[in-house]
Parts: sequence; structure tokens; C-alpha cells
Amino acid sequence: MAILAFVLIAHEPAEVVGKSIDMLLTADDECVVCLHYDRNSSLAEFAELKRRYDANERVLLVEERARCGWGQFGLVDGTIRALRLLATSGKAYSHAYLVSCSCWPIRPLVELKRFLDHNDEVDFIESHDERWMTGGLRQERYTLRHPFSFARRRVLFEASVRLQRKLGIKRKIPAGLAPRYGSQWWCLRRETIIGILRWVKENPAAYHFYRQVWIPDETFFQTIVHALGGAVAHGYIPTLYTFNIHGKPIVFYDDHLAWLQEQPHFFARKVAQSAEQCRSALLMRAALPHPADQAVLTVPQAGTRMPPRTETSPSYGRIFDPGSGIRNWPKNLETMRQPSAVLYGPPQLTRFAAEILRASGSLTVLGRLFHAERAEFQPGQSDFHGLQSNEIRLRDYDRALYLSRILSRCTDLPVFELCPGDDPTLERLVFENEKVFVAIPLLPGGRLPAWRFLFWYLALPEQQQAAIDAAGHWFDRLRRTEEVATRHFGQKHVAAMERKLFGSANGASLIFSEAGTPPDPDWKASLQFLHGGRMEPLLKSFDRIAETFTGQDWRKLAPSFVGESEGLAIRHG
Repeated sequence: MAILAFVLIAHEPAEVVGKSIDMLLTADDECVVCLHYDRNSSLAEFAELKRRYDANERVLLVEERARCGWGQFGLVDGTIRALRLLATSGKAYSHAYLVSCSCWPIRPLVELKRFLDHNDEVDFIESHDERWMTGGLRQERYTLRHPFSFARRRVLFEASVRLQRKLGIKRKIPAGLAPRYGSQWWCLRRETIIGILRWVKENPAAYHFYRQVWIPDETFFQTIVHALGGAVAHGYIPTLYTFNIHGKPIVFYDDHLAWLQEQPHFFARKVAQSAEQCRSALLMRAALPHPADQAVLTVPQAGTRMPPRTETSPSYGRIFDPGSGIRNWPKNLETMRQPSAVLYGPPQLTRFAAEILRASGSLTVLGRLFHAERAEFQPGQSDFHGLQSNEIRLRDYDRALYLSRILSRCTDLPVFELCPGDDPTLERLVFENEKVFVAIPLLPGGRLPAWRFLFWYLALPEQQQAAIDAAGHWFDRLRRTEEVATRHFGQKHVAAMERKLFGSANGASLIFSEAGTPPDPDWKASLQFLHGGRMEPLLKSFDRIAETFTGQDWRKLAPSFVGESEGLAIRHG
């Protein structure tokens, strides 16, 4: 039976890398793992890995590490160094399988080995012509020099491309090579690995040529395997990978487990580190025996990387929906089918109202999902069904998708806090899309225009409030409040929100923190008509919110307004 040697390229902390190595060793008790650890990563972390696997003969660590980066030669060179170590180690193996720490098995590894036995005359690597690429540079990946990192020094990268085009600079592709392209991830036979290493040794100049090829990990091995003339299983590799329409890899979470287990592949990337339930279940499956009477997986003849679409109308938040648009709130909100309530106002007020609603039960009450420093879920909770509160870059990549994923994970009616400055576009849309959002504005003092000063003061960060408090006369404090809020939140945004919150057209449909203004019964009836019985727990809480808020003197939170706000409505109302 096939013997696997996993070539693991990694840059993550030692604990994360160790989990991947241990997973492979556990799932296959005769495999070898050869690790190349990015030289950009911590030396202390590498020392920890060496200490951890020093006595394990099934784990090989590349000592002379290469610096790696997206689209750069280090990913190729690091892999070649790992293959050299594997070749000189004397370890027995029939196939080398390239993986990373985000690759996770989705089928038993015994089944993978039977599959390789059944297809022992072919290599599993994508090797296509330039039509494989959907956009960006094509021949210029080779014919231009690319000394700058696209990810870290994009301005220089693009300037270099423009300059070389202008000067007519073109590099000559090494003789005997016809550029081929495909996914970075492959599974190759031992004889193919030997052939690649021999080619590198015999063609040092051509190997050096790839140092300034753009994204060489998607063309080097693909081109050399093609040049060696071996048989390739066209259109299929054992690793499942998917990209959205914007070219970004799709990350799999706990709720993708069932779908992943149905796919005709043996590994999937990228399975999130936070998807602990998914990873644990897949690990158990990876170590299972494969019944001898069970048919060996047949290489699919057509693309299978996207799940079948069974809906005729879009549903934003389904991760594979090709209509999902980045940062396009209006379009995306049209397809969100699950309503939610939004507590809008200064953070002290939204937090106060959220606590009231949590006590009522039958609601999923979340915090400030779009807080600048973190996504706030429920008190003391850093994980929400696989989403982590500190994953700010993931959240901000596509906020509409992130919100939809949050709402889809809520069993009860979701309620979340939204404060001025969290997301200006969403703040405005919350009051315009009643089919998706129940907007609950929380206004300290009431809806009279005079109280807008107190609203913006409480919405500002503490350091901004301190600058206002320093002003001597009450009129100067009001003027400074207006100036600071306009500067901090933006003049257009402040004006737009004041029209929605304090404009004369807005009346009974909103909840205010002023005496004598309970929620309008017609508004409550309208909500029930729009959203049905799902609204009932929220409707029962409305009167309690209004009653509790009317008894609060929010000026106590604002030293600038104590003693001055009594006549504020008369002077400015």
C-alpha cells in the first residue's frame, strides 16, 4: 500500500504547527512529516518545534529555512529544501503530499492510500495553460522581473511593472520550459520528486530564473512536472480548495462539516483554526479504517468544488453565493431574510438597554458587533459559533457577510448594539430598511433637537469628551460638542443621522427616552404584521425599555451638561 510523506510548509506558532503534525501522525501510523518552517517566523517557536519532535523519527525539520511570502519564491524554495531533506533521509515513501496548517483531512487516510494505489501511474497536480488564470498578469508573470512583494510593497510592485512595460523589458523563458499553471497543492509520486530534484540540480540558472517570477508556487512545480513528461490526472487534485468571486480563499467553519464530508477529495483548505468541532470530527474520520469491500473513490470528471445551488433567489450570507458583493451594504441587505433589532445610540445607553432585554429572555442579545477593537458578542463570550471576537480583519473584509453569518447563527430573534461611528453606512441603512431591521434609537433626554448635543457628547470617546469639558462657558461647550462630533464622525454623517433622529418627520415610530412618549401601539402592530410572532418577545420588552429610560437622568454621565441642560430646550428647542 502507498506510503505517504507529508511536506508541511508552515509559519504559524509552534502550538498550531504541532497540532497539524500530531494530526497527521495520529491519522496514519506509518507516514512521515517533513516540515519547512518559514524563516520569517520566530526562532523561539522553531526551537520549540525542534524540542517537541527531537526524538520522533517520523518528523523531519528543515534546518536551513527560507523566507516565505505570498507570491514569492520562498514558497518554492522552502518546499524544495523539504524535498531534499526527505530524499537524503532514507525514509520510505511512495508519494509526497504538500499541505499547510490550514489543510485538514476530510476522508480516512487509509482510503487516500488505496486511492493512490489504484492510480499509481499518475501524479495529482494541476498543470494547465494560461487560461487557468481568471485575471491579472499572465505571460508577464514570467517575462517581467518581480523583485518586490505584491502583498507588502504593492506600490513598488505596480510601479516596477509599469516601468518595465514602458521600457519594453522582457525576459527570455528558459529553454525547454512551457509555462504551466495550477494550484499550489499537489500529491506526487516518489519518482516524480526525484525527477524534480534532479532538474533543479542540473539547471541552476533556470531554477534561479524563478526567483523573480510572480507567484512561482502556482507555476514552478506545474511546469517542471509537465516538462518531465509524466502522466497527470487532469482536472483533479486530492486537496479541495475554493475561492470566492473576488479571488479570496473561502474558509470553512463548524457549520461546513456535513458538506465537507460529502466532497470527493481527501483534504480541504482552509479549515479555520477556530472550527474546533469540525477539526475534531474530521480527525476522528481520518483515522478510521477503510472497509476492504468499499469501492475506491473514482476521479471526478467535472469540477466539484462548489456545492449545488438549489435556490432560485439569492441568500446573502451563504458563503458560496457568487452574488455576494464586498462592502455593498444596500445590495446585500436586500437578500437578508432574517430580521433583527438594533439598539442605536451612545454606548452607555445601548448597553443599558441590552441588559434589560437579556433579562427578558427569548432573545439573542449581542453587543457592539462593529466595535473598532473587537466584535462584542454576549457578555464574557469570545466565541460565537465559530466566530472569534478578535478576528477584526475577517469581520472588516466583508461586513455585510459577517453580519449575515452572525444572524444566521442566532436561534432566537437577534438584537445587537450599534453606536455612532461603528459603521456609518449601516447606521443610516438601519433606519431605512424596516424589512430587515427594527431600529430602536436611544436618545438621552428626548427627541427635541436641543438634546442632540447630549447625544453626540455621550457618543464621543472619553478623550474627546474631556476636551469639551475643559471649555468654560456652557455655550462654548455646546459649540465645541458640535465641532468635535462633526470632526470625529464626519459632517455628512452627523447631518444625516440628525435628520433621522431629531427631524420633525420622525415621531411615533421611534422609541425615545423622554417622559410621556411610550411606543406607539400602531408601530408595534406594524412590526408584528411585518415579522410575525418572532417579534413577540421584543414587543413585550418595549414598554419596559421606555419606562426604564424615562426615569434616567443621562446628564449625570456628562459633566458639561449638568446644571445647564434645564434651560437647553428653551434656548435651543
